[in-house]
Amino acid sequence: MPARPWRRRAYGDRMPSDAPDRYDALLADQWYAIRAWAASPPVVQRIQAPSVLEGWTVRDLLAHLGRSFTAVEAARPAPEAELRTVLEYVTGYAEAAGEIAQGTRELAATLDREFFSGLDELARRGLTALSRLPDPVVRGPRGVLRRADFVTTRLLELVVHGDDLTRSLPDLEPVPLLPEAVELVAATLAAAYRERTGNPSPTRDAITWIRAAAGRVPDPDPALPLF
Repeated sequence: MPARPWRRRAYGDRMPSDAPDRYDALLADQWYAIRAWAASPPVVQRIQAPSVLEGWTVRDLLAHLGRSFTAVEAARPAPEAELRTVLEYVTGYAEAAGEIAQGTRELAATLDREFFSGLDELARRGLTALSRLPDPVVRGPRGVLRRADFVTTRLLELVVHGDDLTRSLPDLEPVPLLPEAVELVAATLAAAYRERTGNPSPTRDAITWIRAAAGRVPDPDPALPLF
């Protein structure tokens, strides 16, 4: 896949359609925005700082985002398998938390001094694999999803952990989260909340809702966090 500049794309006020290239482009642009932020000297100087996730550094969080693209590279068509919802898919994260943390730390150690170029290569391979996966249903590490839902889980990773990075270094410029990506993730989590409870999600601004749904802030709602 040819190199692309780290820039924002103007999507307007509309959410992406189910067309694969719309979701793929939003995933790529959100990654490039985070990657540009991570390359800034103030972030590089603080990359070993503790993050808001216990036991994880800022470097670990960035490695985890790079690792999320390995799931894209490993995804395969699954035309006749039983579909999972996004909620069913992401609730599998809790069972795999130890494996995910260990894999992230191993990846961070493997990349070592080639850390940023290693992240770039992981993203390049993942996005290239995605461009060659036009099938409407795919199998990811936690089960089978509609392709659009699978790509949305990758965006969820970037948005939730991008916000984690912002909160980890609150005195620096925040991670540039694309409004379209934030809106899509917030709407997806609202649909997951309705699936779990049968009720509409609480009315909040998008980032506050995402933090509550992802367990980043305490919430009295017994249905939260969703994963």
